[in-house]
Amino acid sequence: DFFELDFLEKLYQQGICKNADIVICDANAYCQDTGKTQRLFTVSSKETRSLNTDVLSYRDIPDHIFNIFQNCAWNKLFRRAFIQTYELKFQEIMRTNDLLFTCTALVHAEQITT
Repeated sequence: DFFELDFLEKLYQQGICKNADIVICDANAYCQDTGKTQRLFTVSSKETRSLNTDVLSYRDIPDHIFNIFQNCAWNKLFRRAFIQTYELKFQEIMRTNDLLFTCTALVHAEQITT
């Protein structure tokens, strides 16, 4: 996995600035054979663009919250106090153990920023 040297700092600052429970970023896939990157998924969608904001919650898009954000944890930064408040935990299973964690977090978050 690769990320920019200031990646975590930028996510952290975005979370502080927006008072966000979750900060979500785009992700690219890297092909080792070709050395090229390709957009894996993006947090921008017609549902989020129609809101004209980069801060939202489940209540803003209840019918789309699981469609517009990937249900993985690795492209998100979560506020520690938020995780503790809702006692969010990863499932103890081999595959997709972040699915329940991420989906539960998306529903509970008061502020999600992209």
